[in-house]
Amino acid sequence: MAFLELLELRKSFGRRRAVENVSLAVERGEFLTLLGPSGCGKTTILRLVAGFEWPEAGRILLASEEITTRPANRRPMGMVFQSYALFPHLTAEQNVAFGLKMRHLPGEQVRQRTQELLALVGLADRARSYPHQLSGGQQQRVALARALAIEPQVLLLDEPLSALDAAVRVTLREEIRRIQQQLGMTVIYVTHDQEEALAISDRIAVMAQGRIEQLGRPEEIYRQPRTAFVAGFVGTSNRLPALLEQAQAGQCLADGLRLQVPPQPHLSDGCPVLLVVRPEQMALRLAADDGQLEGEAVEAHVNLLPGTVELRTFLGAVTRFRVRSEGGQLFTVDLPALQAEPFAPGQRVLLSFPPTACLVLPPGPAPEQDQEQAPRDQGQPERAAIPAC
Repeated sequence: MAFLELLELRKSFGRRRAVENVSLAVERGEFLTLLGPSGCGKTTILRLVAGFEWPEAGRILLASEEITTRPANRRPMGMVFQSYALFPHLTAEQNVAFGLKMRHLPGEQVRQRTQELLALVGLADRARSYPHQLSGGQQQRVALARALAIEPQVLLLDEPLSALDAAVRVTLREEIRRIQQQLGMTVIYVTHDQEEALAISDRIAVMAQGRIEQLGRPEEIYRQPRTAFVAGFVGTSNRLPALLEQAQAGQCLADGLRLQVPPQPHLSDGCPVLLVVRPEQMALRLAADDGQLEGEAVEAHVNLLPGTVELRTFLGAVTRFRVRSEGGQLFTVDLPALQAEPFAPGQRVLLSFPPTACLVLPPGPAPEQDQEQAPRDQGQPERAAIPAC
């Protein structure tokens, strides 16, 4: 049995359903991330676990003991908020010690524990500083140390890095992961930052509209998304609507061309599908004036799409190209620096990708581009219907 279990949780705010029949098992010592856009229900789940909200239906078990209706102050949880929530009139040392003093622990034990935790988060020399004298990253470290002080069985973090600069976020997320592994602590981490989730998680639960779309290891979530939403939300992807002409042979019609994909024995001929290819799995070749490959035989390649480079963006390790195909589809291609040299905006090119790089998914709604501007965890409209095949 898992250390922490969520069983068929439901929660609504007014007429909007924020969490819809969510079940989740978290192992002891696991770092689990709830990933999704604002309004998907991830923060509501965290508040249900913490005891700040109670579910309308479902159960929460910790070490086989039900805590569904137990008050927050009687749950062995530590919480780190996005806003830090430090006491401004207390020093870093006093903030960390607050929970220990509330438990009436001996003064020497409080001092020793506080010093250990400030050293753990790299703030031993700032113990007497007040919050306004600390940077944002340092304040978040104090908040983390305060949450760890009471030795919680589960540490809950609600987008703790979202207010920090990019460089500080990378450093602090690595520190959080280091501390979690050093202490062997069970962590539930909420974020909408895909890179953050992929970098530090043991497993990721991708959420949309109050439900878990996919649960798995970071590599699995990125390389083998199971739905159109996950493919569009986690990382950059090229999404190409297609029609399977020969499912058994993996032949389909897309962008006005016949393309080769892995065989799809579980689907039928004539089935509408969505082809997904990551930018780093696509290649570019220069095209001659007649649209053919320069100096090579077209027959030697498969999945060739003629197009024109519209935009070139240098991103350091890779150069990103936006290419418009002759069929009007816009593609993103990431090339290493040396491979990118021959290509410039306005050039005619041939895009290509191997059949094995192509994921074949049921068609479905993509993540909303402005979903991050929606009110937090207020529910979403019903999902668009996926055509049956």
